[in-house]
Amino acid sequence: MGFTIDVRGRLGGPTGCFTYLNTEHHPGTFVGISDLGGAKAQLFDYVKLAAALWDGSNPVQAIDPAMLAAH
Repeated sequence: MGFTIDVRGRLGGPTGCFTYLNTEHHPGTFVGISDLGGAKAQLFDYVKLAAALWDGSNPVQAIDPAMLAAH
């Protein structure tokens, strides 16, 4: 589809690879590819839990690292 790599990196060690693609020729499109290993898997699980429990009253949510360790 003509996408090129915009950003590539790691979060939390070798199992936390991610890539974001440049989608400038496809307005409104965002493509991110991510390994779900290591600490990033815990972060994504926390975000999923926060979304499931969200009541819609506060659109900005802070991620508390202490809560991440609890799950």
